[in-house]
Parts: sequence; C-alpha cells; structure tokens
Amino acid sequence: MIGLDGARIRQLRVETDKSIAQVANDIGISESTLNHIELGHQQGTNIVTLKLLADYFGVTTDSLYR
Repeated sequence: MIGLDGARIRQLRVETDKSIAQVANDIGISESTLNHIELGHQQGTNIVTLKLLADYFGVTTDSLYR
C-alpha cells in the first residue's frame, strides 16, 4: 500500500519555517493529526486534508505520497 510521505510533509513544513501548530491551525486540522501524519503513523488521510496540505504547500497531491 502506498502511503503518505510524512517525511516529505515535514520537510515542506520546515522549509516554510512553520510549526506543526501553525500548519494545523491554518488548514483546520488538529496538531495531533498532523504530527501522526509526519511520523508515518497515519498512512491514509481523507481527500480534503490531503488537498488542504497540497494547496498550503503549493505542491500536487501526488507529491505527498511515497
């Protein structure tokens, strides 16, 4: 199963100098959810969250999968 690339999402967050709290608040998800995504504990996510993350970082949804 192909899952979300938590390391890539973390890299994008760090490159934009944003905290987990900032990104989570900006896109309307919990810090816990974003933390789980980055750590690879949450491989799947709903399409809305995926789209919000992609739009937030200015990347395609495909680039957030490994």
